[in-house]
Parts: sequence; C-alpha cells; structure tokens
Amino acid sequence: MKCPPQGGVQWVQTLVGSGNNRFVSVSLDSGGNPYVTGSLTDTAQVGSGTLSSTGTRNVLVASFSK
Repeated sequence: MKCPPQGGVQWVQTLVGSGNNRFVSVSLDSGGNPYVTGSLTDTAQVGSGTLSSTGTRNVLVASFSK
C-alpha cells in the first residue's frame, strides 16, 4: 500500500493465490520504490504475473515502481 504525505491510499499490491503465500518484509530504495520479500508454496498472482513454486517453499522478491 502506498500512502502519500497528505493521507489516503495511492495504490495497493496484493499477493493472491493458492497455498501459503505471503509478503514478509518491505524496504524502499532511494527513489521511494518498494522492494518486498516473502514466500510462496504453490502459485501466486503478483501484479499481472503468475509465479509457481518449485518446492516446499520458495522465496519471493519483487520490486514495484511508484
């Protein structure tokens, strides 16, 4: 979720799919773009892409531009 200094919500990114999928951590680069880490156990929709797990639990790293 991105909130501007004035308040409100600019945009929200969700992790949707089957299995035990989750975002765990978020960091910002010097330009304010978020990088997230997490894990997935089956398939997950992130933005317009679909990710598929190849094992018991896989690491997820994604970046989003503001």
